[in-house]
Amino acid sequence: MMKKILLGTTLLMGVVASAAQAGEPLKFGISGFYHGAIAATADGKYAEGDGRHNINFKQNVEVHFGGEVKLDNGITVGGRVELEGQTHSDQIDATYFYFKTGLGEVRFGNFGSAAGLLCGGLNTASTAFPWAGAMNFSNLGNNGNQLVQSPDTDVCSTINDKGTKIAYFSPSIAGFRAAISYMPDDSEDQTSNAVGGTSKNNLGQDSKEWSMAVEYSANIGSFGIGAYAGWERALETEASSDKKPNYFQFGGSVTFGNFGVNVGFQRGTNLGTGDMDSKAFGLSGTYKMDAFTFGFAWTRGWYDLPGSFKEETHDVYMITMGYALGTGVNLDAVIQRDVYNSRNAVTTDYKSTVFGVGFSVAF
Repeated sequence: MMKKILLGTTLLMGVVASAAQAGEPLKFGISGFYHGAIAATADGKYAEGDGRHNINFKQNVEVHFGGEVKLDNGITVGGRVELEGQTHSDQIDATYFYFKTGLGEVRFGNFGSAAGLLCGGLNTASTAFPWAGAMNFSNLGNNGNQLVQSPDTDVCSTINDKGTKIAYFSPSIAGFRAAISYMPDDSEDQTSNAVGGTSKNNLGQDSKEWSMAVEYSANIGSFGIGAYAGWERALETEASSDKKPNYFQFGGSVTFGNFGVNVGFQRGTNLGTGDMDSKAFGLSGTYKMDAFTFGFAWTRGWYDLPGSFKEETHDVYMITMGYALGTGVNLDAVIQRDVYNSRNAVTTDYKSTVFGVGFSVAF
């Protein structure tokens, strides 16, 4: 089953240090990744003439601190802290600890929702250019003339990102695993842990969010199959008359030898301050040949606002290639095409092609 590429970690653990022996204190190790890329964006409207460079450099780095220890009573305790760089406004991303037994895992802290973590999503052949990832060079939506930005057309979107929550992950039973999470408020970072409870009057914020998901995976020799389904809903929209947002998503994957295919569908309703509805369908395939990996991915999104607004579409096409120089070191390339079709007077069409090369280093 495909994993979210940017985190580069398993859904249940994601720790980087080996487990200590019983009786020893918990010790953290260090790991992470660095992505660097150069790309040319040809869109004829926003590059250069609209005050944007058509040749751009980007980098994305994360440093992960994590580890776990098995206590004398058999309970495993672990944690993880992720330090972000360049592509995020907050420097600390996921931060959580967990307790795990044969009955499953209980996790507390800042991390993605249950539906987001168990969503298989789409694959690319490139580590530096994942689907809907941070290293996106399209100018779509940057001037507000489209309803979305390029990475928003995804099959694994969530209502909120990493607000503080509690979650339970079941053990794998006959290939099945389930998860549920609850987040009372979307205030991810509170300066100095401010005294008192979080505010219920943050305009545009969604709270009381429940998220549930289930996944299945099985392997028979070189043949593998995976499937997932997830749902989440925020029960409160703070200081706003907006309706309660929710997402539903499902998809699957098939692998056979060096081939891999992923498919996904997502439906969202009452999203953002305008109560926008959306749908997205995506398909991806990869093929590995020695040190090379080749990939193709496509997603179409449909976006609709209430009233007389007509449904608009956004297509993303990606051709990717990766070459493994050595363990954890890869060269990457991408050609990405964005096509946005507007059907309303308040928005405009958009087309662009991105040619990019980059590299990734895991440590």
